[in-house]
Amino acid sequence: MRSQNNQAVTQVSKANESNSLQNGGQLERFFDLSLDLLCIAGFDGCFKMLNPAWERTLGYTRQELLARPYIEFIHPDDRMSTRAEQTKLSEGVSVLRFENRYRTRDGRYRWLSWKATPFPGERVIYATARDITERKRQEALLAGEKRVLEMLSTGARLAEILESLTEVIEAITDNMRCSILLLEPQGRRLHPVAGQRLPEAYSRAIDGIEIGPNVGSCGTAAYLRTPVVVADIAGDPRWEAFRDLALAHGLRACWSTPIFCSKGTVLGTFAVYYGEPRNPAETDLKVIERATHLAGLAIEHKRAAENLARAHDQLEARIQERAAQLTTANQALEAEIVERKRAEKEIQKQQESIRLLSTPVLPVRERLLILPIIGEIDAQRARQLTDQLLHGIRANRARVVVMDMTGVASVDAQVANHLVRTVQAANLLGASVIVTGLSREITQTLVHIGVDLSSLTTPGDLQSGIEEAEHRLGYHLSVVARRAGA
Repeated sequence: MRSQNNQAVTQVSKANESNSLQNGGQLERFFDLSLDLLCIAGFDGCFKMLNPAWERTLGYTRQELLARPYIEFIHPDDRMSTRAEQTKLSEGVSVLRFENRYRTRDGRYRWLSWKATPFPGERVIYATARDITERKRQEALLAGEKRVLEMLSTGARLAEILESLTEVIEAITDNMRCSILLLEPQGRRLHPVAGQRLPEAYSRAIDGIEIGPNVGSCGTAAYLRTPVVVADIAGDPRWEAFRDLALAHGLRACWSTPIFCSKGTVLGTFAVYYGEPRNPAETDLKVIERATHLAGLAIEHKRAAENLARAHDQLEARIQERAAQLTTANQALEAEIVERKRAEKEIQKQQESIRLLSTPVLPVRERLLILPIIGEIDAQRARQLTDQLLHGIRANRARVVVMDMTGVASVDAQVANHLVRTVQAANLLGASVIVTGLSREITQTLVHIGVDLSSLTTPGDLQSGIEEAEHRLGYHLSVVARRAGA
């Protein structure tokens, strides 16, 4: 009996040992195959064990990472907060979420998000980290783009907007210095407009350079209308005329991308500089593409807004001058009528410019807004138009809005419903809405969804809508009153 019991115990022992070895092998495979960065670190500030994901993420070998305190791999700006988390862990407090940056072999930094549990008795920390670099990059880029667009909507100067854009891109990419050059209307010379991190002497030296096939990165990119990547200025023939200048200021790499307007005209260049030879990564190219597109929107929008504002000011000045003459002579009234017809033609030209540039909300008179809608409208664009219109009403204290639909061929039922709700929302803010230029298809859609068209003011064209709006605001009444006084 004792022999049988001993045999059974031996079999159980061997089975447990086999299961332990098997489980150990499974855990080791799990450790090696994990996409997350797994580690065991000591309270002495050194790694004790790392999985292969560390090598794939940072580019160092595990032996290199194990040989030095891990604080040496952390971004200098993150070391203080990292030491604070180390203190908590040494006191037995787990870390559920902590973020810091680790330097890679090529000198860049990767954002890591940590979870860690200490074992004070063993004086070790078991931790897992996840590479969140791309997420952080996208979050920063979206926040920066939002800031740039807000500056654009509030009328900030173009130089301030573009400088803010370069700061956004520099903040999300290590050791990068950006600049934006604008091309003269004649299309021959470039001038710096943003890039304060570049040496001032360098920016002055390249101010007014003439574009050409071998004029550094920016002059060549503007001339060839294509991105130009120079990984090492010291050996690139396109930098022959400017090589000494760039190297004297510590610039070794320059990637430049032309900035285009919506019509395909080159507006300028967006350039990236580094202090060491460097080729762009795929993530760099994507960021530069977004930055260049946003710069093009900002430049085109500001130039269009300036042109429209200048034309509006000129037109308003003429109208006021003619109105003043009405008080002294009846002949001035006839001159005002003639001027008004000429002004109406100018307004029509401006309306066409508005359609081309898709400027959403235009104040044309005090408390009078025009909302020209052009092209196809989907649900997202309909919401944007609503937000912009309501903002414009509040900002301008508008009482009348002319919503011109001439440039829209048709809308679906969802968009039609949204436009009706937009009219109702404007009414709640105290602004009446005049809808002009309704096509037969849009009218049929409105009828189909049950809209009572008699509740809407729908003149046939924009001019009629403006006249109706001016009548509501009392502009015609004031002219009659002045004529009576004369």
